[in-house]
Amino acid sequence: MRTPKPDRRVPLGIFDSDLTVSGNRTGACVTAAMVAIAFVAIPIARPFLLGTVGAGSLLGLTLWWKHSRPHHDMTAASNKTDFDQMIRTL
Repeated sequence: MRTPKPDRRVPLGIFDSDLTVSGNRTGACVTAAMVAIAFVAIPIARPFLLGTVGAGSLLGLTLWWKHSRPHHDMTAASNKTDFDQMIRTL
């Protein structure tokens, strides 16, 4: 009988697997499908799923709105970005 080495990780089913979802449209489809399956299959999880989707959407839209606004706090004499100023100080 073979036993796994102590330094090697052995996945034990879906909850202990190394599932990686990419950050593109395909990953979004996979994630949406997993949430839909969990929503249909686990009735007790429905309030949690609705709350997390709602809170995540609200947080995401807030961050998107905050970072999409133009920055008007730059001085007129210097059009340097923070990155340019940081590089010059190095």
